[in-house]
Amino acid sequence: MLLAIVLPFDRVPSIDVGGFTIRLSTLIGSLLVLLWLRRVILSHRLLLTPIEYVLVGFVLLNSVMFVMAADQKAAAMVVVPTLFVIAVALAVRHILTPRSFELTIVGLFVGAVGVALFGIYQFIGDFAGLPHWMTAMRPEYEAAKFGFPRVLSTMLEPLFLSAYLLLPIGLLTSRITAHRTSRWLVTALMILVVIDVLTLSRGGLIALVVLFISVVLLSLRRNNHVRMRRVAGRFLIGAVVSIVVALSLVAVLNRQGNDSDVTYGSRGAGTFVRHLLNTKLAADRENLSNNDSVAERDLARTLATHNIFNSPQHILMGYGPGQYAAQAQSSSHPTVANVLLLDLWLHYGAIGVVLVVWFICWMMYRLWLVRQSWVAVGLMAYYVAISLQSMTFSTLYIMHLWFAVGLSLYIIETLPKTLKNRYHKNA
Repeated sequence: MLLAIVLPFDRVPSIDVGGFTIRLSTLIGSLLVLLWLRRVILSHRLLLTPIEYVLVGFVLLNSVMFVMAADQKAAAMVVVPTLFVIAVALAVRHILTPRSFELTIVGLFVGAVGVALFGIYQFIGDFAGLPHWMTAMRPEYEAAKFGFPRVLSTMLEPLFLSAYLLLPIGLLTSRITAHRTSRWLVTALMILVVIDVLTLSRGGLIALVVLFISVVLLSLRRNNHVRMRRVAGRFLIGAVVSIVVALSLVAVLNRQGNDSDVTYGSRGAGTFVRHLLNTKLAADRENLSNNDSVAERDLARTLATHNIFNSPQHILMGYGPGQYAAQAQSSSHPTVANVLLLDLWLHYGAIGVVLVVWFICWMMYRLWLVRQSWVAVGLMAYYVAISLQSMTFSTLYIMHLWFAVGLSLYIIETLPKTLKNRYHKNA
């Protein structure tokens, strides 16, 4: 439950030690891993399931590639956090009990609402001119640049906050479709959607739409079509209200930004809308002339694709964990592809990509088999949405992603049938 609460505390509070960032989730996750290892040692049995051995295969691949890496320091910066989050996922799966599972879901909602409320304070506080140490705002996203703040709350970037919010939003949405609507849950969901909109993350907002659609489609089998039409209508109304609230904040609390490349010569809601309309994979002339984020991502993808397929060795084995970034730094090229699939390929080659995709597809199939669980539906929708948003980020070792994996493995492998019947089936 504590780990669920502190998942979004990615940057505040945190401390850098030896090139690694130590967060609250790092400390609590480490305790969970130690508790799990203690149980393994005392029982003299690892008790892994077939699907978990796919993760073990990925762990072994990381270990072998780390030993073979030319720049082991760069490799460690990728391998160590990757192995850690996998260990946390397995610890969550093996430590959870029916009672702690319920508390964990509650803790996830509490943590999400907490950082969302802090995000509202951050938006208003930064616009009012409060210092960054009071708002946890980073200069790249402050009101002086955009004309209004881009909310990142306690995360490193708005992109990562938006990616995290997909998990609680997906579970809340699934919970509301499965049971009688609670005003508190609906209010919490609307607050989370408002904050997601205020991140101004283009990939995140597209993923949010896909998330809602996925929950509705996955819930069709569990609910009759009349109820789903009614629920979908309410979601549509709630989404419109949330967007209106977010746009109202932007329309009221704005000034002329000092960076013309990100304000598009406008201000307030105009900047907001034009930024969203500037959503494309390939850069056009305007993007290239401004050298904006679309142009940078386009260049990074093009170079990464070329470098992957320039030799059979790179296709099969990649460059090794952290090695592509180390080489790119010396040639002033982008150090990441900013597309998770491409970055996985750069690190681990086709072998690593196959292992990760195999694991995800197997896990999704197993979740589909227990889709009477509203948590399973929310998790499936989350994976669909985060897979889409992974077109805009490069990091696999994201704690909330692997926390969701731990919950999923628990549901598909150990959740007692009595708990499924009592807690998850239709209300």
